[in-house]
Formats: sequence, structure tokens, C-alpha cells
Amino acid sequence: MSLRSSSSSLDIVSDYFRGEDKEDRRNPPCTVSLYMRPTQGKKGISIKIAKHWALHFDWGYYNATHDAIEVGGKLTPSFHEGKPVAPEGLEFTVEKIKENLRVMPQDVEAAAKKNRFSGASYNVVSANCQNWATEMGNLLGFKLQMGQVLDAVDKTLTAVGIGASALVIANLAQNKRNVSKQQE
Repeated sequence: MSLRSSSSSLDIVSDYFRGEDKEDRRNPPCTVSLYMRPTQGKKGISIKIAKHWALHFDWGYYNATHDAIEVGGKLTPSFHEGKPVAPEGLEFTVEKIKENLRVMPQDVEAAAKKNRFSGASYNVVSANCQNWATEMGNLLGFKLQMGQVLDAVDKTLTAVGIGASALVIANLAQNKRNVSKQQE
């Protein structure tokens, strides 16, 4: 499986790593951040209850974003240099996940290819960008904080609960109108 990329190779990054000791040159520390934004439906409509997750890796002199998107029914890894860019009208919230992680950009690319969700049939619950990002953390030696996971789940469940409550209320109101008409 190939990564969708705005850059054909990560070989260019080697020039960026000029750490002061050999360890920094071989395996420079990076900071990993989780970028979250509302997802977009098929027609570009923002769905605020579901969050798209992208992982941003920053080595100081070079930074890149890795995430997974649905393409043709498959969960497809995506890579681009720099920070993630949200579609017009949407904004990312950012949470720092891990500092001083010792991985090379090539290790991140290899993990994206090895990720068990890469190429899986997309499923909004069990094979999505959040599952993919969590697996990236497992492969690279960091864990997404339960706060991010619970925040996304809590907001989704709250929205579903509100939607279900509104549906129940609407049905009760309709039933009441129907009973009133029958009594007339």
C-alpha cells in the first residue's frame, strides 16, 4: 500500500537533522500532537459530533502530519509535510501527546504502512481515523491519552442522546396530535 503524499520521499529530511550529539543525529527527538476537527459529510457538511484525528510529528527543523482518510471505501493513510490544514470553516483543536519521542520520519512512514487499519474497509465505528491514530501510537511507543478518547466518545454519545431524545419528544408530540384528532 502506498501513502498518499505531497512529497515523494522522506529522504530530504536527513539534512534537517544536525543534532549536537550522535544520538540526536541518528534518532532526533520529536513532539507528537493530536489534531482534532469536526468531520465533513459527503456533501461537505460539517458533522460536529464526530472528530477527525491527525497526528502531527515535529522534530524542530522538520514536521509532518499523518492521518487516515476514507478513499473508495478503504481507510487510506495520508501524509503531508507541515501542520494539518482544516477545510474552510472548520478548525482543529490540538493536544500535545508525547514529547521527546525518539523516532525518525522513516519510522513513522513505516508504521503508517504497517498499521493494521491501513487499507481496511472503512467503518465509522471500528475502522476510522481514530482507530488508525491509536494504532500508530501503539506501533511507535506512545499512547493517546484517555482524555482524548473519552472526550470524543462523550461528545458523540451526548449528541446521539440529544438526537434520540429529540426524536422521542417529536414522536410523543405527533402521537398526542393524532390522539387529539381522533377524539374530535
